Amino acid sequence: MTNRDFEILYKNVCVETCNKELNAAFNHLKELITETNNSFWEEQRVELENTYLNMLKYATDAIQDPNQESIYKNIQIQLLELADTVRNQFFTKNSNNIVYQHKRTSPLLHFSWPETFNIQEHHTQLFHVLWLTEKYDKELSNHIRELLADPSTDEGCKCTYIAAIMLGLIRTFDEEKFHLLLDKIDDPIKPIKQRALIGIIFCTNIHSARINIYSKLSSRMQYIFDNEDIAENLQKTIIQILLSKETDKITKKMNDTLPDLIKNSSLKELKKDKINIEDLINEGNEMSIINPKWDSIMENSGVSDKMMELSNLQMEGGDIFMSTFASLKNFAFFNTIENWFLPFFHPTIAKKYEINDSDFAQQLTRLLNESIFLCNSDKYSMIYSINEMPNQYKEMIKNTFQIEKDQLEELKSTNLPTVYSEENNIARMYIQDLFRFYNLYFFKKDFSNPFLSIKNFNDNILILNNPKSKEIKLAIIDFFIKKEYYQQAIQLLATLSEKQPTQIDYLQKIAFCYQQQGDFENAITYYQKAETLQSGTLWNLKRLAYCLKCNKKYEDSLFYYQQCETLSPDDLNIQSNIGYCLINLQRYQEALKIFFKIEYLAPENSNAAKAIGWCSFVCNKLEQAEKYYLKSAEEKRNETDWMNIGHIQLCLNKKDEAIQYYKKAYINIDSDPKKFSQLFNEDKIYLTQNGIEEKNIPLYKDYILYKISQTEH
Repeated sequence: MTNRDFEILYKNVCVETCNKELNAAFNHLKELITETNNSFWEEQRVELENTYLNMLKYATDAIQDPNQESIYKNIQIQLLELADTVRNQFFTKNSNNIVYQHKRTSPLLHFSWPETFNIQEHHTQLFHVLWLTEKYDKELSNHIRELLADPSTDEGCKCTYIAAIMLGLIRTFDEEKFHLLLDKIDDPIKPIKQRALIGIIFCTNIHSARINIYSKLSSRMQYIFDNEDIAENLQKTIIQILLSKETDKITKKMNDTLPDLIKNSSLKELKKDKINIEDLINEGNEMSIINPKWDSIMENSGVSDKMMELSNLQMEGGDIFMSTFASLKNFAFFNTIENWFLPFFHPTIAKKYEINDSDFAQQLTRLLNESIFLCNSDKYSMIYSINEMPNQYKEMIKNTFQIEKDQLEELKSTNLPTVYSEENNIARMYIQDLFRFYNLYFFKKDFSNPFLSIKNFNDNILILNNPKSKEIKLAIIDFFIKKEYYQQAIQLLATLSEKQPTQIDYLQKIAFCYQQQGDFENAITYYQKAETLQSGTLWNLKRLAYCLKCNKKYEDSLFYYQQCETLSPDDLNIQSNIGYCLINLQRYQEALKIFFKIEYLAPENSNAAKAIGWCSFVCNKLEQAEKYYLKSAEEKRNETDWMNIGHIQLCLNKKDEAIQYYKKAYINIDSDPKKFSQLFNEDKIYLTQNGIEEKNIPLYKDYILYKISQTEH
């Protein structure tokens, strides 16, 4: 059996045990033990299975046993922990993973707790013990508790030990590790408290199903829910962790010369329509605007300046320096695993790793200590880059951090924004430290990356059993909508909507998310549900009408746009959409009245002029069509517009002028004769309605292409 097959089988045992499918779990555990050829473990398994069979017999014989539930849970726990032991021993013997190589060969693991403990002398060894020990026994746990509670223990070392406990717990479930982290979630030292909470969030996300089996552990989790400060901190920290999902996007923005233009998917579908819809209907961006009631989610986006965008991302806690410092993790400092988790600046570092230019290093260290934007890992990268920095660059770096320090002092005097609270900064820095470790450490592939298991936290026990579950979910939903993770938002909204099916805000947000994904059918369903519960809301009506239009249900769309018109009669965007629906329903005369109204109220509206030109052409009003098409702004015309003007000139028997306009259409479609022919042929019916004989249309087309090709050479 390969290591991969063994791991899959082990996970099957865990899932089956948590799902109360113990028969299958016992059978799969037997397969695992067979691979190890360990008769003692097989005896344990058989004994445990016999206990389970006896319990089943009592239950099926209807014998009342008040201890049945606790016995059952105890069997689950023993089964899981036997599987853990088998897995640990198998991989310690057979795996090339760096973790198990250390377990096989590291002398650091042979550790007897001394009576007098020198933290600096034993720091690395203790980190390895905490990281690599699969299950903490009572003696080790008591020593760790004493060490973490001792005020004389170095704070930076304590922080790395919390990280070591988390690393081990991510790898293998251990109830005692959870209890050690829970001990520290309201520690007076904020970096320790924040690291413990982050460890709990990640580890409960990985082991949620298993925690429920451990009664003591489950009940201790209640403390998180009952403590107002911790509950609030939990919500903010979860959002900070979710921000890590943005790191790749931010890195791309950092590397791009210009920000990508995000085009509404619905407009892509409408490009084939006869009128230049992107010009005529300026609705695509408006339809992606969130409900004004959701102002807490995000401000209306559309900032074009890249630096402003990156600044905003940084202000909300986004990781804008990942790409900058990714190449600066090759210093010897980062070869030692515990250094990835050290708070900045640990006093032993300067002695252990030689740094030249110590005066500048001391100045920079002081400034970096006060910087809230760089995480600890990147601060160390900066310090270890000193030896390679040109002098002029050193001065620039120092000035940059001095300016940041001055700006922060100014902000403090005018009430520092919440995003800059000390707890938020500590959490963000540590999360970014972890993100760098799991993505940049040389042996990163040998570690299970907890960031990859982040979806929406919906199954996390910290949310499932939390009295503030609704508030936390709403905060996460708002984050997902703001960051355009619409499917994750829908999944969370669905869990809330199940409990409150008549909550209009949930229905509208679900509809909005479907709309943004281009799933107009589902969006229509939810907007209509919201409309049924509370009719006459302009925001909802406009989006319902828009989605119906995108789904080409023009009659229904017109009905709702006309309702919008009664609520906002001066909204020209609504008028444009009414006209657009009328055009698609071939009610051209009515559409003309609408666009004449728009043109009267907004004479500078070039799009209305094009719409009047098109409707006039279809209604055989060639002079009027010519007048209004030529009135439209040239820079806003596309190939369809140039083609339409060419048609009008052709029907007016102005062949030379027609050729000039057709040529512009031809150039706009990359001078492709096939595309031109396709576009031209789509308009046969309108050409014949305006006096061109159908039999002559192919001749006209070839004549036009011939004349265009002549002017090209």
